[in-house]
Formats: sequence, structure tokens, C-alpha cells
Amino acid sequence: MEKEANGKLTVTDDLGNVMILEKTPERIVVLSPSHLNLLYDLGGEAVGRTTLSPDRIPEGAEDIADIGHHTNVNVEEVLALDPDLVIGNTTLHKKLIPILEDSHIPFINLDMILLEDVKRNAKLVGEVIGDREQAEEPIAELELKITTIQEKINQYRGKEEPKKVAIFNITPNNVTVNRENTIPGEVSQILGLTNIAEGVPALEENPTQTAFSLEKVVEEDPDMIFVVHHGEKSKAEERMDIDMKNSPAWSTLTAVQNDQVHFLPENLFLSNSGLNYDESIQYLAKLVYPKAFNDVE
Repeated sequence: MEKEANGKLTVTDDLGNVMILEKTPERIVVLSPSHLNLLYDLGGEAVGRTTLSPDRIPEGAEDIADIGHHTNVNVEEVLALDPDLVIGNTTLHKKLIPILEDSHIPFINLDMILLEDVKRNAKLVGEVIGDREQAEEPIAELELKITTIQEKINQYRGKEEPKKVAIFNITPNNVTVNRENTIPGEVSQILGLTNIAEGVPALEENPTQTAFSLEKVVEEDPDMIFVVHHGEKSKAEERMDIDMKNSPAWSTLTAVQNDQVHFLPENLFLSNSGLNYDESIQYLAKLVYPKAFNDVE
């Protein structure tokens, strides 16, 4: 990322595409909830966003244009907003590159999964909206909050073997297991947990997931099971009934016997919470080390 004396900014996104921004963008359209939160946390504004439930819309973005769900963006509505920058997700939105290129609209696609993605993107977005230093303070605050959480749990870590966890990724159609390069996978690492999918070969079509096998889960016998679900919780529970609970082996699991099967909130573990990433860490830490957080609501 380079800024020239004349104000032009050269940005390389996470797909390796190079964009030249002639001036500070004034009409930004954001195609990902995580990036929208990051933009507003840094003092930026957008003219268009994807469909979100009211509790997930950043303050100030309630009344801007809705351009459809982030997995099925209405491109015509995006173009109608006459944006001078569109920010998307590398996985979901790269298919829109030819359309936006043909319309001469700068388009950057950014990864937003892990903690390092948050820090890197915060600096980039800060630079794009005109103030790279705008990101330095919130990044430092985030790092301090994470350190504080780790200090809270340190007195409980090391007194026993690291807890073994399984992290299920459930859609209405199938079940996979989260590897270490996912939000709950990384948070588990930060908390010193052992993820049964760590180091296991990834699915060919999805490097963040490995195949689900109840036999393998029983063999590993995790202390805790975390569930990340797409869509309604009831649908995920139905999927679990089909793939897990109907098997006698399910009830033999230590996590099941100790009532340690936890559904995780999608705003913290399916979508990256950006500069509030510490909230994802603290949420899981309170489940794993509850005594360390007796003073926290």
C-alpha cells in the first residue's frame, strides 16, 4: 500500500489485485458484515451495505441502501449507487470482479477470518478513508484486551491437561469440523485448547474444514463440543439429530455426559467481529474457564 504526494493510493488486496484510488473514497459500498463493522469502527461511512438484522447494523448505517444478502448481492443496486469503492470478501465476492471492472469501479477483496486479518485490514481501511493512524489506537486496545483475558485464565491453565475440543460447522445439509484456520479454531488456540481437527487434512473444496466422522469424534472423545451453525438453530439441531444424536455412540462422549455441548453465536464465530475480536475470545474463555470470570457478567 503506497500513498503518493498527489493523494493517489495504491492498494493491493488479498487476491493480489492492485487498485489505484485517485482520491479518498466518498461513496463506499460494503459487501461483507465484518468489513462494514470495521469501516464504521474506524470512523468511516458507506452508502450501501448488505441485509442485516437490526442488532448487527453499526450505528449510523441503519438507513443506507440495502443491496441484498452478502451471499447473493444485487449487482444492479450496487452499480446504481455509483460507488467510488466497493469492499468485498475474497471467498464470496471475487466473481463480481469482471462486472465491477467493466464499470471502472475500484473493488478490493479482503480476507476477514483471523486476528491478523483484523489488524491488517484495519490499517488498510484506515489508510483508504484517509487516516492510517486512525487504526493504531483501536488495534493496541484490542491487543491489550486479549492480553488481559489471557492473564485471567493463566492461573487455571497448566493445572490440568489442555482441554480437547471439537468444533462442528453445521448447515441444514451437512456437518463438517472447523480446523485451526477458522474463528473458533484460532480462538481455541489462543486459549490453549486442543482442537481435534488441528493438522487433519482439509476438504478439497474448503481449506477451513475437515470431514465429519462420528467414529473419529468418539475416538478423540473431546471434553467440550462447540457448534457453529448457519441459519436457524433449530435446523442445526435437526441436523445433529440425524448425524449424531440418533447414534448410541453420541451419549458415550465425555462432552455430552458433562453437558458441555455449546452453540456459539454467529456474530462472534461465523462472522469476524473485527476490532471486537476480544469478545469472541472472552465468550469462549468464559465457557472453558468459568471460574476466571466470576467478576464478569
